[in-house]
Amino acid sequence: MSGYVFKASGDACEICAALDGTNCDTLPHENCQCQIEADDGCDHELSGSSEHYGSGDYDARFGGELTVTCADGTSFGMSIDVDLGGFNPAGETDFFDYLDDLLADKIDALCDGCPPPRNVS
Repeated sequence: MSGYVFKASGDACEICAALDGTNCDTLPHENCQCQIEADDGCDHELSGSSEHYGSGDYDARFGGELTVTCADGTSFGMSIDVDLGGFNPAGETDFFDYLDDLLADKIDALCDGCPPPRNVS
């Protein structure tokens, strides 16, 4: 990942239109009017396992590692322990979205440790 995202202009040529949204750090040709923006995104990944503790299908604790990867490729992680007993499968939230919501503060705290994007000139 380069840390930059190519943004094609409204009247972009075919080359630039094909590159729109891709990771890159240089303009593709002379006199290009498109933009390259810093990618300040922070992706996260969970790994681990769960242990069932009650009679309900979701009476379980999830333990493992939460890792975030910054736009520049650096990673930060922490161990987590989450009670999944509050999940309602009849609700509108997908299980993995529910888990992300439970971990949102921890994800945000780790992402706050990412270095700021480099300036693009």
